[in-house]
Amino acid sequence: MIIATLAIGIGAGTAVFSIASAVLLRPLPHADPARLVRIFETNPLKNWTRNIASPANYADWTRQNTVFTDVAAYEQFNFNGSGASEVFLTGPGEPQG
Repeated sequence: MIIATLAIGIGAGTAVFSIASAVLLRPLPHADPARLVRIFETNPLKNWTRNIASPANYADWTRQNTVFTDVAAYEQFNFNGSGASEVFLTGPGEPQG
């Protein structure tokens, strides 16, 4: 019984660390993460300054892009569902263009 309990505990600890390492501790999969930027939609009529882009606008931005090497999208969630809470990837200071 003791050996089974130890095996389950060690296995669970290993699984949790493996998931945390893969999701939280690994570096971003980009050659130069310091050059990543985040783009937003704005809606002055509703006073939204950092709105999540619609899929149609993302497709337009991707097709018309002449500035960035690539454009990618992601969806962030908070406790209220889809949301635009602040997310900081890494690094101090202001973004550089």
